[in-house]
Amino acid sequence: MKFCWNERGVWSNVQQRCERLATVGHCRYCDEYLTKGRAVLERDWRGVYQEGEDEIASGVGRTRLNKQSYILFTLAGNIYALPVMEVNGVYRQSRVHRIPHNKSSLLLGFVAISGEVKVCLEMRSLLPAVQGNIVPRHNREPSVPRLLVITDKAGSDYVVAVDHVLGIFRHDELTEIPEQRRDENGLVRGHRRYADGREVQLLDLPQLVKQIQMRL
Repeated sequence: MKFCWNERGVWSNVQQRCERLATVGHCRYCDEYLTKGRAVLERDWRGVYQEGEDEIASGVGRTRLNKQSYILFTLAGNIYALPVMEVNGVYRQSRVHRIPHNKSSLLLGFVAISGEVKVCLEMRSLLPAVQGNIVPRHNREPSVPRLLVITDKAGSDYVVAVDHVLGIFRHDELTEIPEQRRDENGLVRGHRRYADGREVQLLDLPQLVKQIQMRL
């Protein structure tokens, strides 16, 4: 489905934006956004689901499914990526309550997320650091610690701490790097190139969860 806010609005990548933005300031304050948004919410989605199933069955939608989106985040200047479908939420890091007598470098402590107490894990202790990607501190993005809630195939959630979330990027927005290599733990399943030239390491969630379970 195509909408003006994605093609010419604040969520688009075009330089020539919608002329209404000069008046309303943001798409969410535009009558067009409110009218079409209401129409989407009130739409009978049963036919849409059937269309999607037919596309997948016929193979037409296979290319679209392969072009998934990734959420990019940083740790020590390195950029990592996970498929958006494997991330259940992004939260501003609140106070971490330390675990008494904890000797594990993986366990940070307990955090409160949406009214629930969760165990928070330190991603730094899991991911390999590529020294060539580390940038000077003054060149790094503003560090606002975030928490990612990742979900495995069994539906189990894991809360992990990261330095900074860069945002969500489509597969075709990241340049492919021909040389594909995996780290010794098998956590990195591929590499892409970010807009500023830095390398993006695509993480393998099943292997990541396996490492977490082995160390908990």
